[in-house]
Amino acid sequence: LDRVYTEEELRIYGHRPHSLAASFASKEAVMKLLGTGVIGVAWRDIETLYHPSGKPVIRLNGRAKREADRLGIKEIDVSLSHSREYATATAIGAA
Repeated sequence: LDRVYTEEELRIYGHRPHSLAASFASKEAVMKLLGTGVIGVAWRDIETLYHPSGKPVIRLNGRAKREADRLGIKEIDVSLSHSREYATATAIGAA
């Protein structure tokens, strides 16, 4: 868990495995958006958090932030969905 999730993510989702799965899916979707895959960006460089309204918010750090800046991506929107068995995410970047 510590290898993939930040302290804040574990605080928010740590007791809900289906939410951890959705956060994991969002990290993968953002890696694909950035074109790096799991080799170019660290898992913890991408955080899936929530706005008080409930909207998922992506916060980038380290290599993920640098790659987004290089690509001209200023904002990333992500859509998450999960059940008890499956999780999926789609990420879209905007300049």
